[in-house]
Amino acid sequence: MVDILTGAPFSITTPAEMNYPVTGEPLLFDVNGDGVFDRGYIGDLGGNLWRIGFDLQVDRLFSAPGGLRIFERPDAVVNRGSVTVYFGTGDRVNPMRTDVVNRFYAVRDDGTNHLIENDLVDVTNRVTSAGTTEAIQLEEDIASAQGWYLRLGAPGEKVLAAPSVYFNLIFTTFTPSTEACAAGGEARIYALDPLTGNPTTDLAGTSGDGLGGGAETGNSGTLSATDRFVLVGNSIPTEIKVTFGEDQTKAFFGVTKGGGIALQPLNLPQIVNNVVPTAWREVW
Repeated sequence: MVDILTGAPFSITTPAEMNYPVTGEPLLFDVNGDGVFDRGYIGDLGGNLWRIGFDLQVDRLFSAPGGLRIFERPDAVVNRGSVTVYFGTGDRVNPMRTDVVNRFYAVRDDGTNHLIENDLVDVTNRVTSAGTTEAIQLEEDIASAQGWYLRLGAPGEKVLAAPSVYFNLIFTTFTPSTEACAAGGEARIYALDPLTGNPTTDLAGTSGDGLGGGAETGNSGTLSATDRFVLVGNSIPTEIKVTFGEDQTKAFFGVTKGGGIALQPLNLPQIVNNVVPTAWREVW
């Protein structure tokens, strides 16, 4: 980190155990909304998530199990007085690996250091419907823990792009395949409730071009783990970009489809009525 006016480097205190490479961009986060950097987050190839404090001291917030790698920038939101950081694991150097079960994490940063998976709630198989006893219990379990995590289910499935959190948690994954015409593997997009990891929308019904798969609740209204995602094409998908309009919200990402490269839109639930998008001209 350097002084933007002079170029002079700031002195940063880093712990001795910070000895893995970092490849993703750091997330610089404004916690109190005053326009000034308060906290930063960055992952490394040892599966560690590091917190950069306002005083430029670096602390290890979280460590994933051995063998997991964090290549991409995390995202974060303020929730109930704490920052929750969202990030996934995956080996971009070896995208065809299938011997590691990758994860997606939501880690609550309340100042605690050295968190591990046991401090989080495994929501992989805990898909609940709103208002049920199970849903209430899941929310209570997560509130009393330091967050939640999801084990990615397909063999070799991995997160190779940064997530986006804005009312919904959106991220893409890549699952390797050696089948002909598969462009190396399948691309999926996930749309989740950032508080619980539950599905938030009928992806099959809202995808821009009628893509099938995922988010089909049927007549019973019962959700399942496959409702979290939808198959959107082949190859490694790009990072998600979410756009907001007066009457629609969409996510855009790039993926191989139909023998070419496609910029794929996905319709998302519209933002709530009491939130009004502000144009940059209004705040400049």
